[in-house]
Amino acid sequence: MNETLQIPLSFQPRRNDSFDDFVPGQNQVAVAAVQSFIEPALADSIAAIYLKGDSGSGKTLLLNAVSNKARELGQVAMYLPLNHLLAKSTSPPQDLAGVDILCVDNLESIAGNNTWEVALFHLLNQMHSGNGKVIIAGRQGPEHSGIVLPDLQSRLAWGEVHGLKVLRDIDKQAVLKSRSLSHGLELGDDVIHYLLRYGRRDMKYLLLTIDAFRQAAFASKRAPTVPLLRTVMAQQDHNNKEQENA
Repeated sequence: MNETLQIPLSFQPRRNDSFDDFVPGQNQVAVAAVQSFIEPALADSIAAIYLKGDSGSGKTLLLNAVSNKARELGQVAMYLPLNHLLAKSTSPPQDLAGVDILCVDNLESIAGNNTWEVALFHLLNQMHSGNGKVIIAGRQGPEHSGIVLPDLQSRLAWGEVHGLKVLRDIDKQAVLKSRSLSHGLELGDDVIHYLLRYGRRDMKYLLLTIDAFRQAAFASKRAPTVPLLRTVMAQQDHNNKEQENA
């Protein structure tokens, strides 16, 4: 389907994530399922996936990657970051006609919110009747999501459930060292330990911070030390807050 449907800005991907940004670790099976899930040529592919995992496991990255990849393939994707929509008092979308893939993030944010629970139930029904695909992400599995509406509870068990595991620190250290060395910068253990202790836990943030740190070290001709990293992290946090408030 050509993307002629105009998706409101509130329901578009919030980030330009791609599958290349995701470090699978122990999540190869889940990532493979998600990637094949959006291929339009696979007519017999599943119609729904539920991703569960702790904060930092990469759920949001994968949902943004799905939305962005689907658009590259000429499909219409709608991304619903429920926590942000609730914070901004955004009303649920009413009509999903023409939407090929619906990505629902932070499911637990609407637990107990009757308006949104009912709205999401009707949205999932629309996708089902229109042969659309749905991918939902939450910290807990469907049975422990906190959703009150029985009909929505049953809809959440519509397709496959895949758990995402957060990368172990030792794996993160290896990825960060390898990424830096490939760009000509050797990081000390003190730098990596500081980043892992005081930075966000998701790999997208960690890799972006390391890239910004490398660029800052080269540009300023300063040693790659913790004080420089602290400055870079503060700037990254400032930029992230500006994006969230935009």
